[in-house]
Amino acid sequence: MQPLISIIVLVYQVETWLPQCLDSLTQQTGDDIEIIVVDDGSPDGSAAICDAYAQRDARFRVLHLEHGGISLARKAGIATATGQYIGAVDGDDWLAPGAVARLRAVAAACQPDMLLFDYISYYRQASFRRRMDVVSPGLHANAAYDADVLRPLANRSIAGKQAVGNSLCLKWIRAPLLRAAAVALNPDIALGEDAFCTYYCVARARSLYYLAEPLYYYRQRPTSATHSADVDALRRLTALRRALQIAVIPSPVPIPFLPDKAYLQLLVASVFFLHDYAPELNRQDKQRIARNMVHHPATKQALWRISVRGLPAKRRLLYWVMRMRLVPPRWLGRRFSERGVLDAACKTT
Repeated sequence: MQPLISIIVLVYQVETWLPQCLDSLTQQTGDDIEIIVVDDGSPDGSAAICDAYAQRDARFRVLHLEHGGISLARKAGIATATGQYIGAVDGDDWLAPGAVARLRAVAAACQPDMLLFDYISYYRQASFRRRMDVVSPGLHANAAYDADVLRPLANRSIAGKQAVGNSLCLKWIRAPLLRAAAVALNPDIALGEDAFCTYYCVARARSLYYLAEPLYYYRQRPTSATHSADVDALRRLTALRRALQIAVIPSPVPIPFLPDKAYLQLLVASVFFLHDYAPELNRQDKQRIARNMVHHPATKQALWRISVRGLPAKRRLLYWVMRMRLVPPRWLGRRFSERGVLDAACKTT
């Protein structure tokens, strides 16, 4: 029998957190679940942990790869998946109890191309719910999909949420859609590869169901792939922008500004994670890398193609500073970075 859902777990240097992740998957009920654990040549003890879980639970399959990066690992997992839907869990995150049962019921009743759900950010022993609440809960199909999902993406403004978010971990996507996205995914896109896959599918889907329940726990930590900032980030981001410009062409509602918005949002995050992390780089190197990001022609093009109307005043200032070809100061970015938001929230708990 074909599984309903294939859940792909990407594993690289997450030995400390991996048991909690895999425990949360073993606790999901049903034999219609396929769990594909992709060990991307992790040099720690993650591989042995993966194999131990596969021996105890027949729903697990483990792929051991030479380290090739997140895009190649993602492509390998998707190519192996046999489920009707494909979902994802990062090896340092975990699923809420009963998550698959809730999503199974929605998939059976509505059969959408994509399912979207809320998550909880977990940071320094504190947790905060995050809502994907641009679209209203329930099914959005055909004309409603165009109006509720695609048209917000067509807006030039970078203000507000972008209807679906970048992360594949907060979605179940029909396997043929995501498989096509994985085939089109360039391995050079090692930053924002989930954004590419998401919007490739969004441009081709005809229905989405938003389940307004927190079913995923997202662990914030400075060494995760999401929070990485390195000397190669600019090349990866420009590759993402070029790829998205092609990927979104089939959308029945033109969304030509989406590649610019995705590029800028990830670039801003990279600049401020560079400030906060990358301990192997000295201050001068960090400034040089950040300056190259801001001065790049792709950044200039994107900054003048999008609109900052509707943003709070200080957020508008951030983009205007970059339009003047200046690196925004750290104090301005931390207010809007995930770490800054969560640090402030932790002080109130």
